[in-house]
Amino acid sequence: MRLLAVVLAAVGMLGAADRQVAITIDDLPRGGDGGSRSLAAIRAMTEKLLAPFREGHIPVIGFVNVGRAEELGPKGLRQILDQWLDAGADLGNHSYSHLNIDNVPLAQYTADIVKGEPILREALAAHGKKLRYYRHPFLHTGPTAEKKRGLQAFLDAHGYRVAPVTLDDSDYEFASLYTDPAYRDRVKQEYVPYMESVVSFFEQRSVEVVGREIPQTLLIHASQMNADLMPELLAMFRRRGYRFVSLDEALADPAYRLRDDYVGRGGFSWIHRWSMTKGMTFKSAEPDPPQWVEDGFAQDPYRVAPNNYHLVFQNEWARATRVTFRPGDKLAVHSHPPTPTTVYVYVTDGGPIRFTHVTGEHVAGLDITRKAVQAGGIRFAHGAPETHTVQYLGDAPTEYARIELRTEPLDRPVRDVRLPPGGEFENGQVRILRVTCAAGVHCPASAHPDDPAVVVTMSGPHRGEIAWSPATAVGPVEQVRIELKTRPVGRR
Repeated sequence: MRLLAVVLAAVGMLGAADRQVAITIDDLPRGGDGGSRSLAAIRAMTEKLLAPFREGHIPVIGFVNVGRAEELGPKGLRQILDQWLDAGADLGNHSYSHLNIDNVPLAQYTADIVKGEPILREALAAHGKKLRYYRHPFLHTGPTAEKKRGLQAFLDAHGYRVAPVTLDDSDYEFASLYTDPAYRDRVKQEYVPYMESVVSFFEQRSVEVVGREIPQTLLIHASQMNADLMPELLAMFRRRGYRFVSLDEALADPAYRLRDDYVGRGGFSWIHRWSMTKGMTFKSAEPDPPQWVEDGFAQDPYRVAPNNYHLVFQNEWARATRVTFRPGDKLAVHSHPPTPTTVYVYVTDGGPIRFTHVTGEHVAGLDITRKAVQAGGIRFAHGAPETHTVQYLGDAPTEYARIELRTEPLDRPVRDVRLPPGGEFENGQVRILRVTCAAGVHCPASAHPDDPAVVVTMSGPHRGEIAWSPATAVGPVEQVRIELKTRPVGRR
């Protein structure tokens, strides 16, 4: 990868006269990178993401999915939007729910655009700006000529200008792996070289299609990875002779007035669209991410089975997932990365589950059926990496919490520990406690203030909820508390 970066930089500088790029960032307030969606976490990520733009006076525009901010509430979302605007950024509409125009009626799709407008218009107006740009989710503009024309007529009538993309890439695949410590160092090494290969490709392709290099428009997503690696990404563009311009300035180039007659279910660079409109031969697509990235992304359980695996939170201490199955559920191949230990808390009774393992220590190639479980049972297990399919064999729905601990595994048992309902456990890594608080009684998140805790609610209207070191709850409530006695792996 380092050799590739050197070669690309040398080739790139040969044609670097006055290259320009407008940077656009999608899926605000935070894309689907698996990171925490708390207000504090998103504020911190946003601050780091925007710092290089603010300090370098670099234009940037963010495209907002208001529906991605339901956990924040209107006040929390407004704080994030103000962060962007206070940093000098512009904002555009990316629809409320990130709908795919290929899969819904046009009326539903356009209503979703309007649904996201009020808070955007209000925030922009408070900073003396107007809502002007629309970015298509998935870069899908319409599967039929009629639907594409109908959408464009709607956008014209509502004063929107389409925000096209020329530098289209798969940064989101890297970003989804970056929040997993098992992948983070490798992502740091290979993300920017991959992006440079994409930039190099579209530089050449723009010459073939337009006859010259054009001001490019880059699409990336709001993620912790881009927040952490933005200085390196910007340095790559500078090394290739780019200066940073606003989206307005980039779109003033005549190239963006070229016809786009593409109709279909694809979502890709406008350079490809212009070439297809011209009837040009499609030589090749832009570079794909490395195979290890595509494999990791494709087998992410939250993408393979979003109706079964529900990410609640993840941080350097733990990743918490709410897992649900219904009778007859069958899950395609997906992977679970290695972690020091994993704790399963069974919120309800559950039937047998068959795991067909593709890989995994001591289990590769085996079919293993987990026996039925009782509500309140707990399993403390080694967090070995596994790739498998899953079939739920029970005749009633079931739910459990899967807590992947990322802390030092002191005194880890040789075999899995299975606790019956009511059972407790302690070793050098964790303290697993049952807590019952009577009506009106305060129920602290941890009996040991210095030890953060993952808390699973086992009764009442919030049964099944998983929280990270929450504030004191008030009974009546039953909880399982997993108190962490050691630090995250690698932290001194």
